Amino acid sequence: MAFEFYPNPAGSFITLKGAAFFGAKLYDLHGRLLRFERFEGQTEASFQLGNLPAGTYLLQAIGEDGKT
Repeated sequence: MAFEFYPNPAGSFITLKGAAFFGAKLYDLHGRLLRFERFEGQTEASFQLGNLPAGTYLLQAIGEDGKT
């Protein structure tokens, strides 16, 4: 699934853009799920990061077909 996200580095949110999304998950480097948001059919969406501390995170975008 091809998508882009910006800005990088991020502030309180990032924008996801690409094929129709089901949702997105954000993990810390220990594999813990920190956030999950559903977008169901949107091709552009804002993913709220809240007040996460500065650091490195893993973003998993999930397409409507369930592929990541």
